[in-house]
Amino acid sequence: MNMFSDVDLRKLAEMTAPDRAFLTVCLASPRSLRELDRKLRRIRRALTGGGPEKDEREYFDENVKMLRDHLDRQGFDSGSLCVFACWALDFFLAVPSRAPLKDLVWIDSSPFIRPLAELQEEYENVAVVAADNKRARIFMVTSATAGDEESVVGNVKNHV
Repeated sequence: MNMFSDVDLRKLAEMTAPDRAFLTVCLASPRSLRELDRKLRRIRRALTGGGPEKDEREYFDENVKMLRDHLDRQGFDSGSLCVFACWALDFFLAVPSRAPLKDLVWIDSSPFIRPLAELQEEYENVAVVAADNKRARIFMVTSATAGDEESVVGNVKNHV
């Protein structure tokens, strides 16, 4: 599974499928699963009909199957989750996040990347340096979580 900061949004934005064959699902937390089935049923009912909706309903059903298979295999215990599924293109990407997402179910001809784009903008990587004359500590902060720590000891003012 990828973290949202590792996702190539440009590549996702360039993907296009026939009709509305892409399913994007964002889940704010594991509790969101309770409402997910109701939302999916409501969308499926809206796609029930003849003509082009028939193909879209088939894409939707297959995408939902891919989503459920993933949730059954991998589970969803904590944080947020964003899923992009397109059965027509044989594409599936699940992106976990510790940063908050809003619940969303979206179908279209391309993946709905706005939630991840907003997260990447809001939680971009930064370096934090805590220093005095004797010692400096450098922290890399990614996705609002402190990562590796480096220390520099000695006459710090000449090293920075």
